[in-house]
Amino acid sequence: MPNRAVEEGHLLQARSHVVAATARIANQCLIIGRLRARGLDTQQAETCLRTMQETLGAMREHKKLIEGILGSPSPKGR
Repeated sequence: MPNRAVEEGHLLQARSHVVAATARIANQCLIIGRLRARGLDTQQAETCLRTMQETLGAMREHKKLIEGILGSPSPKGR
């Protein structure tokens, strides 16, 4: 059985990563909007955004795994 204190630390870190990644995605969306407004190509920015979104999904799944170990689901949306 994993050490509960260690896993709780991992969960805090995972939650922090999800929050930070969500903020980066929001910023990337703003960047794409600015590029579009200037009539510039957004293909690379959109590819980056998709990668960021996929990574966020993996982060959320990892957080769920830790929550499963601890038996404590997080609040919705986190």
